[in-house]
Amino acid sequence: MGERKEGLKFIDTYIEELHELYNEVVKETCQKSERETRILFGILNNWIDASTLFKEYKWENIAHNVSGIIFTYLWRAGNWIVYEILTGHYFDAIRDIRFLFEGSLLALHYDYFIDRKIYEKWGSLAELGLKAEIVELLERIKEKVRELYEEKKLEDIKRLVRKNVEKFVASSQISEDEKKKYIELYYEILVQPELYWSISKIIHEYSKAWSLGKRNESILKATWGKLSLYTHFSRKFFDFVLETPQEIWIEHYNKPLLEECCKLYITTIDLFISTLAVTFPKIRNQLNDIVTWWEENLNIELGITKIVLNELGR
Repeated sequence: MGERKEGLKFIDTYIEELHELYNEVVKETCQKSERETRILFGILNNWIDASTLFKEYKWENIAHNVSGIIFTYLWRAGNWIVYEILTGHYFDAIRDIRFLFEGSLLALHYDYFIDRKIYEKWGSLAELGLKAEIVELLERIKEKVRELYEEKKLEDIKRLVRKNVEKFVASSQISEDEKKKYIELYYEILVQPELYWSISKIIHEYSKAWSLGKRNESILKATWGKLSLYTHFSRKFFDFVLETPQEIWIEHYNKPLLEECCKLYITTIDLFISTLAVTFPKIRNQLNDIVTWWEENLNIELGITKIVLNELGR
């Protein structure tokens, strides 16, 4: 019992020391980067009211929609990203921002290309569990299918997809008739070439579909490139080590990295809100209010969301 208490005391001391250190970084950040701090808290304080979404849509329409899941997750993730930026965990923040950027696009992408096939065949939309199984299969074969597309071996792709689908469904505890039904459905979904697009390709198609223009497409592609550079073990990490070697071992306030985080986060939030407008058109009025608030209070234009809302309003 005494050893356990000593162990807990050590953990408490450790957490307190970290907390003191992070508080110092937060104070310095708030003093030296007042505008960025105001923007970060502005994002949280003027976030989308979830009750509006739940009032306009049935729970199952949100819970089985990948974009709805990302929306639900973002409040928690957004709080953590703000904390990471304020406490000097810049690389950690960028990794989390990258997840939201990628998730915003893939959620919309998966919902559309999975739901449309299921609706064609069954006259209904997919449950989240089914979408999760499709994504699991997709991740298993994605790289190989992309290789075959580059080699233009379309028949090989069909065989590969069918083989993996049959193997996956065979292990399920359903009747043989049900297995045949799911094999055909999963095959038709996974043979769609769009599911194997890269993020850059999805950005291009999203920009084209919603008339975002070349400038916004370039901004999104540049943001994705930077998010990937900071996330992977790339030259960005070496630049950080060479420029500020004293900051390697513990968190410090770093103005350029903080500003980079804020810029990447703003673009990601802009992208995410635009995908929400596409997925949940009944909350467009609230999204319009958020766009207006950002312009009036933060002097930031959510240009991508603005264009998508205009396109939806036509």
